[in-house]
Amino acid sequence: MNHLRTFLTALLVAMTTVAAEPPRFQPPDQSASEGNHTISIKRTFATEELGAFILAAESLVPARADVLSVMEGRGLEAMKTLQPKDLWWYHKTDETLIPYAITSGCLLHLTERTTEFEKSVAEGTRRLGSGHSALKYSATVAHYENFKLEGQKFQNVTVVVMSLDWSQRAMWFSKKRVVVFDEKRNPVKVFYDGTTGVGMT
Repeated sequence: MNHLRTFLTALLVAMTTVAAEPPRFQPPDQSASEGNHTISIKRTFATEELGAFILAAESLVPARADVLSVMEGRGLEAMKTLQPKDLWWYHKTDETLIPYAITSGCLLHLTERTTEFEKSVAEGTRRLGSGHSALKYSATVAHYENFKLEGQKFQNVTVVVMSLDWSQRAMWFSKKRVVVFDEKRNPVKVFYDGTTGVGMT
């Protein structure tokens, strides 16, 4: 994980220099509604320096071995659809990838799914799940002298809290992620990565 920490530290330093531009999120903040399809992406931060932590948290991909372990437990069918890198998902339902972790790749995938649904409706070629979709994502960041979560305690840390809700047709899920950065801007703990409960009707 050392090379990842080095990358994230360099990313944060680059984002917090005096001449730095605002964080360039992918996908960017947005609020849109087209028919029965909605997207709401909102990131809240007091300074550009704090905003850079959100960017770093969204760029943080879970350990590939952990995701593969979950995939292996679900059989070879899941293994056949492996991405070559940035493996943030472990399963799929109705062509929607189910996240192991909230990352920029996850958000891009879900916004693209919404675009696909809207296009299929406009062209009269409805796809499975295209009757309705809703994406809601929010991220906040704050510095704490003392922070406690799930029985673990941290001092002098910056914490990014991410929350995701997705629904389409008769399927939905919610996902959270909390990333803790130490005073050296290194990610020291990630909470709530793992399998995701999926609701079906």
